[in-house]
Amino acid sequence: MTRSTVKRCFVFFPALLFCAIADIASASESLLQDSAFAQGYEVMSPLRDIYTDHSRTEVIQQFQATGKKPSWRLVQWGSHKTLAKALPELLSDGSKRWAVTEMINHQMVLYKSVTLNPAGTVADSSDHAAVITLELNAEAEFNHSYLSSSDEYWPHLLLVQNPKTVKLGKYQTLTLSLDARLLFDERNIGNAYNSNLHAARFLISFLVRNTLSGDSFWLNIPVYDDRFRQSSFGCQKCLSSDNCYVPQSLHDAGKWLCPFDGERWSKASEKQGTHRMLFRVPSAAITSDHIEDGQWVHYTVDLIPYIKAGIQAARDQGKSPGFSASLLFYNLNLFTMGWEITGLNHAAMEVKNLSLRGA
Repeated sequence: MTRSTVKRCFVFFPALLFCAIADIASASESLLQDSAFAQGYEVMSPLRDIYTDHSRTEVIQQFQATGKKPSWRLVQWGSHKTLAKALPELLSDGSKRWAVTEMINHQMVLYKSVTLNPAGTVADSSDHAAVITLELNAEAEFNHSYLSSSDEYWPHLLLVQNPKTVKLGKYQTLTLSLDARLLFDERNIGNAYNSNLHAARFLISFLVRNTLSGDSFWLNIPVYDDRFRQSSFGCQKCLSSDNCYVPQSLHDAGKWLCPFDGERWSKASEKQGTHRMLFRVPSAAITSDHIEDGQWVHYTVDLIPYIKAGIQAARDQGKSPGFSASLLFYNLNLFTMGWEITGLNHAAMEVKNLSLRGA
């Protein structure tokens, strides 16, 4: 090999390496549309009975008119008030806020609000990312009276979209990442409080669906739960019918035993959307920080191992005819993010840098 040939090799191989890296990068794709909320969202009607009524679009709310149909839907199940009638308020930091309020006993009471800043001009958002804030006052929704039964319906404030329809077997990794900050949570705990029933939870959930059978389960990502600084697996592992425990890792021994119906909140419930198996990812797998401290917290996780575990959990519970083992037969049918509150909490959460990428 001549010196010139060696020289050409040193020039050529880095170029090859660069191309290989470029190909890998280009293979990564986003499964979420408009993750910066630039196109706003559709407000869905606040149905009290989603079995007999179908949710309908009431209005579109945007920071500014885009001429494009929003990818996001704002659902407010179990609510008495709707954000559809809210007029936008331009805040001093450049954000736009929609809020539902009512004068009660000479005092203005807020039920819920959404604040949108697609320009990312929030003063302490150093990365200038778009920020969306979801605020829900369940004490107002419940009229100061605790949810007394798991058969009742509780208020939700969720952002929802249908992710890109892709067979999950296409990916080696499926990375969810976001930054979130808890602005406040007024728990308003009273004598009737029951930690098994009353809570404020900010969740990200995916409906993992088998495209052949149509069967599905919820994969839950706990961003915040006012009862715990850290959430464990939502399922147990069982060595026998009377020897079950909460696992510490995906590889612990035993068969999976997972709850249905809203993590045992609704054992007898037939509410649409909750009558499925739930597989919760432990919070330690997503972040090492604690959102209760009031700072921005970064969350990131590869969902593929937990999706595989959720499929195995469904199979462990005798659901194998509808839950084949191969990821080639699954996609993400729905993405939801936001509040579900069964207590009297009044809470607000900020979210930015939302991303879901497969590679």
